Amino acid sequence: MNLALRPATHEALQRFRLRRQQLLQLRALLCASAIALGAFTLIALLDRAWFMPDALRPWVTLLTYGAAAYAAWRVALRFIAQASGKEGTAKLIEAAEPALRERLLAAVELADPQGGVNVKDSVEFREKLQDDVAAAIDGIDWKTKLPTRTLRPWFIALGGAVALILVLCLIPNLHLSGFLARAALPFANLERPATIKIRILEPLNAITLAPIGSEMPLIIETEGPKPAQATLEFQVEGSKPRLTELSAVGATRFEGVVPVGQTDVRYRVHAADAITPWRTLSARARPRIVEFTKTIIPPAYSGWQESKVTEDQGDLEALDGSTIRLTLKTNQPVAQNDFVLNPDLPEKKTLPSTTTAEGLLAADIPVQTTHGSWQIALKSQETSFTNEESTPWRITTIPDLPPTAQINDPAEQIELLADEAVRLAGLVTDDVGLGGVKLAHAINGANWTERDLPFTKSAKEAPVQTLLPLAPLGVKVGDALLIKLIAIDLKGQKAESPPVRVIILEQTVDPRQREWAESQRRLAQKAERLDEQTRELRKDLDQVRKTERNAR
Repeated sequence: MNLALRPATHEALQRFRLRRQQLLQLRALLCASAIALGAFTLIALLDRAWFMPDALRPWVTLLTYGAAAYAAWRVALRFIAQASGKEGTAKLIEAAEPALRERLLAAVELADPQGGVNVKDSVEFREKLQDDVAAAIDGIDWKTKLPTRTLRPWFIALGGAVALILVLCLIPNLHLSGFLARAALPFANLERPATIKIRILEPLNAITLAPIGSEMPLIIETEGPKPAQATLEFQVEGSKPRLTELSAVGATRFEGVVPVGQTDVRYRVHAADAITPWRTLSARARPRIVEFTKTIIPPAYSGWQESKVTEDQGDLEALDGSTIRLTLKTNQPVAQNDFVLNPDLPEKKTLPSTTTAEGLLAADIPVQTTHGSWQIALKSQETSFTNEESTPWRITTIPDLPPTAQINDPAEQIELLADEAVRLAGLVTDDVGLGGVKLAHAINGANWTERDLPFTKSAKEAPVQTLLPLAPLGVKVGDALLIKLIAIDLKGQKAESPPVRVIILEQTVDPRQREWAESQRRLAQKAERLDEQTRELRKDLDQVRKTERNAR
């Protein structure tokens, strides 16, 4: 026997549950909407009257949403769960339809899908009950039993709120629709509705990139009644907003600057009762060089080795004619870089450059006296910022000075016999290195004759000690012999010492006597030097004895 619920009964239970759920959901929506619209209207009016601070309004809006949701649950949504089961649905149907009272719930409770195997009472009674309930419940129109008019109070409440809003929207200068949007959208970045309209001409975008440590120009234009003034309000994270007055330029235009520090800046503009939405200046670093690697390549003639230094500044210093190979590291990827020589002069010059696989910038800078400075122009790949605020770096050219040559002995004119020799002592120097040392002589101003003297190549200093016999030169009594030293540096520059004159005398003294006199003179010089050395030793000895006595 079939003791299960009849399909008609199942269908009726489902239709009732669905209809009741729809009505409860609609009641919840009407309740929440009426409460929310009423609260939003109040918030909007308070906002219009300046009694609702911007910092408080979003939280009041969230509280309104919470209150509307709680009211919807309280008056409707919590009752939906009562019809979650067949027994609960049957009880609700019996309450709505008295003809089924004490019959539908019994049919649900006595239904047996096993066909009465475990039923101990009358199975015929149960089968007849299922048939009677199915016949009675089939064909009931639940839209009639659960009419929509039961929600009339909620429709009236919502209609009243909507009517009030429509009436208030007709009031000029109240701008209720805009204030309602501010009230309904917590934390939304909306302008304050007003008769005056503020249009920001620069910066054009609401979110704009700005260089760190800069001042971004701000230009606004107003439409409508002329405001007495316009004020900039700006704020950085973690600090209080600050206000500054904009300068009036004409009747409807105002200008100013927004300072940008190390972090992003929010700003908006006030004019009369109008306030723009918050806008953002996103602080970004300008491109710059953070590391300078300088490889100094001296001129080939100098014989010097290359040197390499890494510094945090770009001033250059090298020997004239050198080449400095720069390898630069930037703080961010760059899309463009230009190395410029003498950027402050009309004849500035752009140098070729390369970019390595690691993103390093490389260029060769020739060091010359005409090159006084250099600068690199960078353009950021991300922000398109340039390093226009950077200053040029100095180029210090170390000149390769001419060498020097000096004859120290004899220091002035001397007189010698034709068979004697000139003992010459001197010094030649150069700041880079010597390439040659020569001794030159001329008889009676005739052509100069040169001969090379030994020296250490590339040395910066070379003492000269040489002997010039007069006999091979073929000088005669009365001749005037001029002698000079010539120094040549590695670059090929020459320098000559002042010439020393040697007068050739007639021999009037016995050569043996002259040799004896010369030997006596040399002995006297040696004795004088020994005496001086002895005095120095005595001083040193006295100093040692004095130190020992003090130590005791």
